[in-house]
Amino acid sequence: MPLNRLLRPFLLCFITFLANAARLRDEMVPLGQEGTPPSFSVSFSSAWQILGPFQAGSREAPWGADPLEFFGGFRSLQCDKEARFRSSLGIDGTVGWSLLEGETVNANAFGSSVSLPVNFENPGLPLQGVYGWAARQYQAWARGQFSIDTEQDLPLIVYSDSILEFWIDGVHYFGGDFYSFRKAPPVIRLGPGAHTVDVRLVYDVRAMGGGDAPFIIAIELASGSLEVASQGIVMADVVDGSLASSLASVTVRNNKAQDLEILSVEPSLNDSTTTVTLKSSVVVAAGQTRPILFDVKLSDTTTPSISVRIKYRQVSPASFPSFLEVSQTLTHRSIYEPHKITYLHPGSILSYAMLRPPSKKAVQDSSENEKFPILLAFHGAGVEAENDLVAHALDRTSDIKAWVLFPTGVTTWSGDDWHNWGFADVEVAVNYVPKWIEAVGWQGPAADLQRWLVAGHSNGGQGAWYALTHRPSKIIAAAPLSGYSSIQNYVPYLLWQPMDPQRSAIRDGALNSYRHELLLENCKGIPILQQHGALDDNVPTYHSRLLSQLLLQANGTSRYYELPDKGHWFDGIMATPQLLDFYNQQIGKIPGDQELQSFSLVVGSPADTGSKGGLRVTQLETPGQYGRVDVVFDEVTAKYRVTTSNVLSLEVDDQRHSSGLSSITLDGQDLNKLDGTVLHQEDKMVLWRNTNGQWKVSQSSLLRWLILALRTRFHPCVRASKSCRHISILSLNIPVKPSKSSRNSKKVGNKQPSSLLRSGRQLGAMDAILRTRGHFTIQYQHSEASGIALQISRNLYQYFYADSAVVEAKTQADHTPGNVITTSIGGDVHANSHPLFPIKLSSSGLSIQEAGGRTREYGGEGGLSAIFLRPLPDERLELVVWGVNRESLAIAARLVPMLTGVGQPDFVVMRRDCLWKGVEGAVAMGFFDHEWNVTKTAVLR
Repeated sequence: MPLNRLLRPFLLCFITFLANAARLRDEMVPLGQEGTPPSFSVSFSSAWQILGPFQAGSREAPWGADPLEFFGGFRSLQCDKEARFRSSLGIDGTVGWSLLEGETVNANAFGSSVSLPVNFENPGLPLQGVYGWAARQYQAWARGQFSIDTEQDLPLIVYSDSILEFWIDGVHYFGGDFYSFRKAPPVIRLGPGAHTVDVRLVYDVRAMGGGDAPFIIAIELASGSLEVASQGIVMADVVDGSLASSLASVTVRNNKAQDLEILSVEPSLNDSTTTVTLKSSVVVAAGQTRPILFDVKLSDTTTPSISVRIKYRQVSPASFPSFLEVSQTLTHRSIYEPHKITYLHPGSILSYAMLRPPSKKAVQDSSENEKFPILLAFHGAGVEAENDLVAHALDRTSDIKAWVLFPTGVTTWSGDDWHNWGFADVEVAVNYVPKWIEAVGWQGPAADLQRWLVAGHSNGGQGAWYALTHRPSKIIAAAPLSGYSSIQNYVPYLLWQPMDPQRSAIRDGALNSYRHELLLENCKGIPILQQHGALDDNVPTYHSRLLSQLLLQANGTSRYYELPDKGHWFDGIMATPQLLDFYNQQIGKIPGDQELQSFSLVVGSPADTGSKGGLRVTQLETPGQYGRVDVVFDEVTAKYRVTTSNVLSLEVDDQRHSSGLSSITLDGQDLNKLDGTVLHQEDKMVLWRNTNGQWKVSQSSLLRWLILALRTRFHPCVRASKSCRHISILSLNIPVKPSKSSRNSKKVGNKQPSSLLRSGRQLGAMDAILRTRGHFTIQYQHSEASGIALQISRNLYQYFYADSAVVEAKTQADHTPGNVITTSIGGDVHANSHPLFPIKLSSSGLSIQEAGGRTREYGGEGGLSAIFLRPLPDERLELVVWGVNRESLAIAARLVPMLTGVGQPDFVVMRRDCLWKGVEGAVAMGFFDHEWNVTKTAVLR
């Protein structure tokens, strides 16, 4: 063979290597650092055009409710000082254009920012005496420009402090950074010259306080590739020579226009004391921010810091690996002082809490095999748990016989006010304590994970109310301090755009689980101490006074202290003399519902409400309405008389009752006589109410096979036609034993049977999507939907630190352990695992099957869009975000859960007019029942 033919493959490989090496060299020099173009600069215009103010309801903006959309949106309007627009906040009922001088701050070689000191001279002040804080809120619009001086297109990072949405050169960015986190800004590419920015200014009291809104836009030069998006590595402290937990995380942002794959995380070349293991390979989509999880082991725990390097490469076309180095100073603490522990949140992200084990004195005073309860302290909004103000707030209780735990709720705002996402973090932090004991070799008393003493301040005080009303069987006592009663009570929803009462009821029904003032009956038997500063100008004393009154009416046990000369916060607020006495008095007790002979359990959502007195509601008959269980012990018959309202299924734990389940009558039925079944002492049974109102006994395994048998045998005839009446599986009193063939069958029509019944984590309103067990998968089924998928990913990380994989999908992403969000346009939507799901999509519109069997058709005119939950196997969920075109898809995407208090039910169908009508613009909205049928309470027009 000729020599040149032998050498040709090697020459081609060598040439390819040189080309890739040159490209790699360019990629490894980040723009904005060593490779900053010398001519780069960005400057904002000093003059900004302002139009407003207009009415804005608290947390209403995701629904639209922007009056300028009636005219085609602010971006279609030109500044005209003679033009007037109708506004309920205008002095004469109208408002017009004005000019505002932006204040440029932090201008340097890498970027610039502008602050917009908007001040409408308190437009709602005359109304505040009537409507309170709700009247202070407003929305307005601002338009300005920024100029880039450079010779090429560059990747730029856009920060938007206190801003929910904006347009740059006509491109819409929704989600913004309402709490000024600066965690997941969008990455855009712009060339030289002037660029227009339109900003929607939504002044929200809960997010911004009572002063002038600090609206800020910042433009910064990004690196040319992968960069660290937050400071250093999040990892546990070293306590007395042991790493408190091995799990660590670093957040990266992909500034390239191509996807990047994380290949490994390994010790830096000069770090011989650290072992690092990547938890799993990760693809970071172009423009995406993602956390990278890895395990750390230290061979030398005296080392002051660690350094790791992230190995990554471009996915397509594949490139040679590049490296990004990250260092972190280690914090060394005594085992007896508050220190950071890390653990895995159910959403497969790293979270942390501050843990203070029992003191030496408490250990010495303990008896053999004694277990100490958990003293939980919830922080307020905008505060890190590792901040000394939080972590040392209970130093005066140093010798208390308890494990003191300061959870984060994932973010400084606790993700969602200590509710769904944030409360899951609390429970994981509590359950990590035994692992900590093993990791550090603790020899003192163990932790009693079933006994909690709960305290919290401000938003954390509201979190304490949430724990009280949703985990009453675990709470031995609670101290809510300066906490608000509910989202709607904090800043009333009085000034939302008008809507008919049925729509309002559905919106409010989605928030039922967070109305603590309606759930206080759950607190009976639990000692409560309330404390509030009389001069509080952040959370009015009204909230604590109201809850104190309602607790009395609910036969609760509470003491209320109003401190005459104190405001919202002061040093020592978590450890005043009355609180110290309270902690010490209550610490040795057991949960109060153990001894109750009469009590009630009120349930907004069974998915987030635990048991009381051995009873737990597992299904509601009508979701979106409260269910309740009332229990009274009848001394004459020696039976517990249980009555229910709006309860479809109930779990009963007979170990909480001395004489077993035979001592209970449920809505007049003796439990030991149900179907002739004898219930044994060790049983925990699920009871279902059939359509005749009679209760039936069901084992969870039997129920699953019952559903499977009935669906596979009967569903073709159940709904063979629109006139055929639906038969509920719960109305059939058929003793079904799974056949051998059905036991061996794992699927029904190639679908998992567990998706046919709505249960567990799937229950609740649309924010049930946050109960994921694993990272989110955000799939787009049309190239035009990819930008919306990236926006959703950005918002999930910004507001929850949630991790998500953004993927293009041609088929359903059933292989992922977590929940799925699907963005789609027209008819590009895969079939669902539920064969009879009531919402069907097509390229021209959608149809909804009503509760009575009638089908409603909705054409695609008017920018039709929809967002709704669908079932996946294993209690997982899919959130479908759909539109007939990209513009309508963006409207639906606004309602993906992000801010608390928005009130999204299970499904919403809307047209473009919701952008100015708000909730009233929804053409269909409501809830799904236990079989994923549309409930009778839904709005379908």
